[in-house]
Amino acid sequence: MDLVFQATSKFKIQCEKNTNESAVSSMEVVHSSGLLRTAGKGCCTCQGGWSCCGEKCYYFSEAEKTWDESEASCKVLGSHLAKIDSREEQNFIQSQLNYSYWVGLRKKGSQFQWVHHKDAKLSSDLDFHTATHVADAECGYIKPRHLNLAPCRRYFHYICKKNFTCPMT
Repeated sequence: MDLVFQATSKFKIQCEKNTNESAVSSMEVVHSSGLLRTAGKGCCTCQGGWSCCGEKCYYFSEAEKTWDESEASCKVLGSHLAKIDSREEQNFIQSQLNYSYWVGLRKKGSQFQWVHHKDAKLSSDLDFHTATHVADAECGYIKPRHLNLAPCRRYFHYICKKNFTCPMT
């Protein structure tokens, strides 16, 4: 199995991939747009501007937009606002952050759900703070310490997520 790690700047990747007893963690990426490849057959990559962890590509925006504008921008890039599936994935994403970023979480009634993922409930192992005193805080964002809610009209950076692509051979 190949794991490919790609970055747009120097940072430490904190990502674990446990498949067939192989794991990769805490790899240092030192070259701008650098590419690290594990041993194995073939190579799958994230395209320019996207960072890779495991089998997913992440786009960390430099622009700030509302939640709806952020989702529209992700669609243009062939993805959606990020859905965070595990505490490990949350840790990886948070290790990249200096600011607040929109993710694909939205309040629906009294429930928190991942948009574009049918019946995808918020995992209980995520560090999610729901204590907010803002009445219209219905859109999810992530910051270096935890997930939280804010009014959807606020301006934050955003994170898009998609599967990486493998060239046909």
